[in-house]
Amino acid sequence: MRNGTAPRKHNPTNSGDRAPDIKAANQTSADRRASERFVTVFRLAKLIADREEFCLVRNVSAGGVKAQVFSPKAVGDRISVDFGDEQPRPARVAWVEEDNIGLSFDDQIDVGRALSKAPPPGRSRARPIRLVIELDAVATIDKVPESCRLLDISQGGAKLAMERTPYPGDHMTLEIEGLGKLNSVVRWVRHGHVGVAFPGQLPYRNLAAWVGSLSPGTA
Repeated sequence: MRNGTAPRKHNPTNSGDRAPDIKAANQTSADRRASERFVTVFRLAKLIADREEFCLVRNVSAGGVKAQVFSPKAVGDRISVDFGDEQPRPARVAWVEEDNIGLSFDDQIDVGRALSKAPPPGRSRARPIRLVIELDAVATIDKVPESCRLLDISQGGAKLAMERTPYPGDHMTLEIEGLGKLNSVVRWVRHGHVGVAFPGQLPYRNLAAWVGSLSPGTA
């Protein structure tokens, strides 16, 4: 006590003396990112840049996504992400770690709506994501081969441009360089275009790796 004045009692509610929030102080930026992300293991999506290709979504938030990719990417690359709803969402590569990348969306997304269309690999009832890829191929029906043009492909089938007009139900062997010979069944024919289905879905990793090996200008 000095000059008759009692010592000031410590008041923890005083803003200047407030005890630090230990929990908040110990929370790292990685923890905060993890807390706001939705874990979505094994969700396929489509990346769109100078070509279309598959990626495997690992986790996603309104602001970005972590994905496994099957061709080299660099920080700063501009890529759009389509989760299967045909709504490309512009993004930028924020980081690269081996075959995983982090993408930062230009605008925040509705995660629930986006993931409602994203199919898990191998789920036959889910609508497969199609990639627009134009390549020469060979279609063989009744042991008669014919050159054709691959227009797009998914795990479950492909669209072709053909001069010959097959019939729905015809069995076809579709030969694509790098993918080999694929057993197929004609599902529809319209204006020189032919839709075929693969009786067994193509393994997504095989298809994704094949697409990743193509020249960047292939589309």
